[in-house]
This record gives sequence, structure tokens and C-alpha cells, in this order.
Amino acid sequence: MAHLLGSQFCLDSLHNDVMDVQAAVMEVFSRVGPVRYPSWKFPDKISCDINIDELLERFQYSEDQEDNQVAHIMLFELVIDRLMLLMQSCSRFADVMLNAGQSRPQTALGMGSSLSLGLVIKKYWNKMVQLFTMVQQLQSENKTKDRKIAKYEAALSKQQRQNAVKDLSASTVFSTSELSLTDLSLHEASVTSKGGLSSTGSPPLDFARDVGTKACQTLETAFVPCEACYRVQQNLVEVGNNVINVCQTQGLPSSLKTYKGQQHLDTEMTAADVSRWTAEQNKDMQRINKHLENLMSQINPLKEELAASGREKAKLQKRIDGFDGELRREQEVQRAELREKEEKMKKVEEATAESLARMENINKELREKEEKMKKVEEATAESLARMENINKELREKEEKMKKVEEATAESLARME
Repeated sequence: MAHLLGSQFCLDSLHNDVMDVQAAVMEVFSRVGPVRYPSWKFPDKISCDINIDELLERFQYSEDQEDNQVAHIMLFELVIDRLMLLMQSCSRFADVMLNAGQSRPQTALGMGSSLSLGLVIKKYWNKMVQLFTMVQQLQSENKTKDRKIAKYEAALSKQQRQNAVKDLSASTVFSTSELSLTDLSLHEASVTSKGGLSSTGSPPLDFARDVGTKACQTLETAFVPCEACYRVQQNLVEVGNNVINVCQTQGLPSSLKTYKGQQHLDTEMTAADVSRWTAEQNKDMQRINKHLENLMSQINPLKEELAASGREKAKLQKRIDGFDGELRREQEVQRAELREKEEKMKKVEEATAESLARMENINKELREKEEKMKKVEEATAESLARMENINKELREKEEKMKKVEEATAESLARME
């Protein structure tokens, strides 16, 4: 690994690592503020006050191998320093999250003490364990709240159904009493028509059509329980049994149940029994209403929390939809760019093919011209050879002429 010390690739990689870790540190600072601890690399300085850009500009790749090795070591130690600051700031963020539920706000902290890297890692791990424990507790509490909400909603729906049954029973009581009174009136009218008009020979239908009838209490029926009272008491007992069942299912004490156990109501109830039954039933109803109010006071905050969670979920879903839209638009842009690049590549390939064809034609023409030049050179060489021969012959003739002139001159000289 010694041959990699001071290499440009390693220096560039360390530069990127320092910038990435510093960006993460600034992200944490934006949430918890600057974390003031002594620097691991520069113990006499505060880690958050160190100018990282200046150090990165200072320790860069250069032509000097020794400077590159020093820069390699400095950047490596600077990565360790930034990672240590990141763990310290994350520990502070975990403290903020753990103290978020306190009633009193956390006071501003001064400069922390100098710690070794191992202790910082151990402290960071302990904070993460505490934060994970708190998250587990919150999750279990949320699950418990969800179960309570489901239980309360089931109890509320059951109570609503029972109230609906009670209202239906009450309406049935009044309708039954009206029907009983109507039947009694019709019965007395038929008796009167049979006993009073049979001697006169008038038809019953004319009497029923011409004379109105009205039910009344007589001496014979004064102490006999009527059917309407029996129906009312029967429905009252059914409603009371439903009230007792509601109290038992909700774990509430029932006054009506105690009264019913003390009294043996096998026959029709007297007016005093009905009044007492109604009073005990009203007590149970008030107790049930209070219980429902308590349930609603617990359910309403949970519903508000559930609605807030739903709104938060809607916001997150909206953001997700926005991200999906941006992703689709980005994919469409990339596809368009890819198509443009493919078209450009096709055009470049076509232009390259045309250029190659032109180059082949040019090479062919050059070869032809080269052959012609070779022929011209050969002809020129032959011409030069002939010219040299002619020049040689001319020189030889010239020498002969000089010799002839010299001989002539000598002859003339002798003749003189």
C-alpha cells in the first residue's frame, strides 16, 4: 500500500470523503446547533470552528511527491476528525430527542471535554440504545392506544345498538297500548250492539256506522290487570335486563340488578314496584351515561391523534406523489435526452460513414496520382539519363574541339 501514498486518486477520494462528512455534520448542526468539542486533529481548536474549505484548498495534489504524501496523511486524519465530530453531533441530537418530552427546555451547553475516539463511539452507541428503547416504548404505547380505541369504538357501537333497541322497545310499548285500547273499544261496542239491538231487529252494521263507541273503566274491570299494563311491564322488564347486561359487560355496578335479586317479581308489578323499578333503572342509566362520557373523553383525544396522524399521512402521501411526479418527469426528460443522443449518434455515424467514403475516394485518387507521378518520375529519369549522355557527348566534343583548336593554334604558330 506504500505505493498509493500521495497518489492523485487517493487524494481526490479523501477530498470527497471530507466534503461528504462535513455536509452531514452541517445537516445535523441545522437541527441541534453547533456542537462545541475540542478537535481530534487540532486539540487547541474547536472542531466546529475549523475552516474545512481552507484546509482542502491547502492540501491538494501537486507535482511534489513529498507534499502529496503529507497531504495524504493530513486528509486522512481530517476524515477521522470529521467523523468524530459527526458522532458527537449525533449524540447531541439523540439527547435532544430523548429530552423532547421533558416539561422544562434543555439549557444551552458549553464546550465539551476532550474525549478519545473510543469513548466517543461508546457514548454514541449508548445514546443510540437509549433512543431505540424510547422508540420501542412509543411503539408499544401506540399499539396500546390503538387497541383501546378499537375496544372503545366496539363498546360505543354496542351501546348505540342497545340504545336503538331500547328506543324501539319504548315505541313498541306505546303502540301496543294504543292497539289494546282500540281492541277493548271494539269489543265493548260489539257486546253493546249484540245485547241492545237484537230485540229491535236493526242490523249491527247500521248501529256501528251511526253510533260512536268509547272505552271506559267499569266496576267489573277495575281490579283486573289490562293487557296494555301487562305489555308495558313486560317491555319495561326487557329494557331493564338490557341495562343490567350493559352494566355487566362494562364492569359497572347495577342498582336494578340488586333490586331485581331482592324482589321476586313473578306476577304483575304494582304501581310502587314500577316506580321503584324505574328509579333503579334511571340510576343505572345515569351510571352508564357517566361511563360513556368518560369513554368519550378518552376516545376524543385518541381520535384527534388519529386525525393528526391521518393528516400527516396525507401530507407524506402528497409528498410521495410529488416525488413520483418529479421522478416520472425526470425519466421523461432522460428518455428525451437519450432519444436526442441516439439521433445525434446516428447523424454522427452517417457523417462518419460519408467521411470514410470520401477518404477512400481521396486515397484512391492519391494512389492513382502516385502511380502517375511514378511514371512521370521514370520518364523524367530516362530524360535526365539521355540529357546526361548528350551532355557527356557534348563535353567530349568540346574537348575534341579544344584539342583541335590547340593543334590549329600550334600549327599557325609554327607556320609563322
